[in-house]
Parts: sequence; structure tokens; C-alpha cells
Amino acid sequence: ADLFRLRAYHDVFRTEDFSINSSSYIKWVYLRGDENQVLTIGNIDVNEQSVSIPVQGDARWTDFFTGKVFTSRNGAIEADLEPGEYLLLSTVPFREVESQDSEITISSNLNTGQLTVSSLLPLQGVWVYDMAGREIYAKENIGSSAFLVDLTSNWYAGHLVILCQDESGHKKSFRWVVTP
Repeated sequence: ADLFRLRAYHDVFRTEDFSINSSSYIKWVYLRGDENQVLTIGNIDVNEQSVSIPVQGDARWTDFFTGKVFTSRNGAIEADLEPGEYLLLSTVPFREVESQDSEITISSNLNTGQLTVSSLLPLQGVWVYDMAGREIYAKENIGSSAFLVDLTSNWYAGHLVILCQDESGHKKSFRWVVTP
């Protein structure tokens, strides 16, 4: 579902400026948008593969699934991929890009365990759940349009779901991947 949302909410997935390589065990699609570049790489081999893929310029690339950062240098990005591994890299991390369908946004610093929820209207509440559905954080009746969620006391690696609601009742959920 997250991949379908990315395609629906981010213009880079509708670009006509792209390159595809499907001629080897390493498959890749490179999308060039106005504000973001996306590179999807997959290793369909049964062996580890080292890749060097041509991209525009030098940039920082963040993997959507793990948050791991790669750097392109001299017009190429290099990575080692395990058998069956795939990456979804972008020059603007998706969890820091505002969704176009909501007035509620989230931005995070993956290294600190903190995230900021912002809304055009005052926030009514923010709830954070782990992937087992356990509530690990809750704050209600916030009353301001920006709120810092500090998860440092509940800090662990994994996938979290953040549910936010503004005072009009509009709800928005986000998936947040926390890496160690």
C-alpha cells in the first residue's frame, strides 16, 4: 500500500524523464523529476552483486525501506546488493516530503527519535503504534498546529505507525521506519 501511495502522491512517479535497464541480473529504473530523483534497483541473481549506476551529479540518496543513505559521486551511485535485495532510493526522502492530499505533515530526524507533526489547523492528538498494534505514545488535546513527538524513551528499531488528527477531525497516518 505504501508504494501505491508514493505513486499517487509524488509527481516524480509520473515523470516522462526516465531510464530503464533490464538486461542483466541487476534491474533498475531511474526517474528524474523537477524536485526529486528516484532510483529503484533490484538484484534478481542468487549471488551478491556490486552495481554502479549512472545518475545526474553528486547527491545524497535515502532508501525508502531502511533509511540508509547512499552518496552518488562523479555521476554514479554504487551499492552492493544481496541476492533478492532491492532498494528504492530518492534524493528527497519521502517521509520528509509533504503529502499532497492532507493538511497534516510529518518530518523527522531519524537519528534522534524525534518527529514534528504540523497542521494548518490545531492538532487534536498524535498516537504512535508499533507494528504489533501496541500504542507506544499518545498525546491528546494538543491545541497547537505544530507538535514535537519525542520517542527517545521508547526508542527502538523497526516500523512505526503515526496517527494524527486535527481539531476538524481530519486524520492522517504515516509509516515511520526507525533504523538502529
